[in-house]
Amino acid sequence: MSPRVLLIAHGSGTLPVLARLLRLSGFEVIAADCLKTALERIADPAPQCAVVDIGVPDDSGPLLLQELSKRGIGGVAISGNCEAEYTRLCRAAGFFHLVKPIAFHILLALLESTACAGEAKK
Repeated sequence: MSPRVLLIAHGSGTLPVLARLLRLSGFEVIAADCLKTALERIADPAPQCAVVDIGVPDDSGPLLLQELSKRGIGGVAISGNCEAEYTRLCRAAGFFHLVKPIAFHILLALLESTACAGEAKK
């Protein structure tokens, strides 16, 4: 069974491109573009990890990290901000922090070191 990853991103290209790359890498992707949609989609079955663009337009990225953390879901947070406060926020919620632009192979390596570890690549 493929690991399930919740992908929250915005922009006309980011969400579909990352979703496709993750699927091609063996993940089952649950995609959302905002906090509300993400919370609606994580009920059942729950994802094993998440990739969160914390700069989503409704400014809900930090709230989403906190909510996912409460549910025991960690993963990788992505932002365009390299300030230490963002890294601290992400780590406190159980997420790695990557600054854009990201290298997809690094994202995969981080996902494979989290709860998404397993048979993602067959």
